Amino acid sequence: MTNYEDSTFNLLFKDELQERELARILLEYGTRYWDDEQLIADHIFSEMIDESLLDNPDIIRLINTFKDQIRNAPQHINKNYFVYHPDTKLSSLAVSLLNFPYEESEHWRREYSQATGYQKQLFEQTYEQFIKTVARGNDHQLMNYLKAEEDRTHEEVQSVLNYLKLRKIKRMLNENHADLEKNHSKEEQEVLFRTHEHLKNMEKAITEKLGTVILR
Repeated sequence: MTNYEDSTFNLLFKDELQERELARILLEYGTRYWDDEQLIADHIFSEMIDESLLDNPDIIRLINTFKDQIRNAPQHINKNYFVYHPDTKLSSLAVSLLNFPYEESEHWRREYSQATGYQKQLFEQTYEQFIKTVARGNDHQLMNYLKAEEDRTHEEVQSVLNYLKLRKIKRMLNENHADLEKNHSKEEQEVLFRTHEHLKNMEKAITEKLGTVILR
C-alpha cells in the first residue's frame, strides 16, 4: 500500500470514528442543557452544516430519528429509547456506541491522574474535609476529584462539530480546485482564487482549534 493509500485509509477511518462520536454524544448528552436555553442536541443540530457530510447511513438514520423524536416527543427521548428501540439495527448501533470505547478502568484513571492531577475543588475543602478525603484507605472518594472526572462535554461537542466543519471546508476546497482547472475569464479566476484563500484561512483556524496537521 502506498503512503497516499495509507493516508486515505487513515482519513476515512477517522471520518468513521468522528461520525460515531457525534452519534454517541447525542445519545449520551443530547438531552442535557448546552446553556440556559438550549439542549446539547439543539446546539448540535443548529451547528451542523450539512447532513451530506456524513457517510454512514446507519449513523444518519440514528441522528434523524433522534432529531424527529426530540422535536415531536422530547419528554420520551433518552439513551434507553434507542437501546430498547424495536428496530434491532438502531438498538444494536446504540448499544455499540454507548459501550465502546468509553468504559474506564480504575487502572486507567489512576495512570491518567498522574499526568493531569486533581480538580481544584479538592483543595477548596475545609482542612478537616481535605484530610479526610486524602486519608489512607479513602481512595474511592479521592478518585472522585481526578481531573479525568471533570465534565468535558462542551469540549467534546465543539471538537466533533469543528471536525465536521473542517470536513466541509476540505470538500469545498476540492470543488474549488477542480473549478480552477477549467477555462474562466480573468474576473472569474480572481473570484475562485479569493475563495480558495478564504477557505484555506478557515481551514487553518479550525485546525488550530483541533490541534490537527493540515494534509496538503
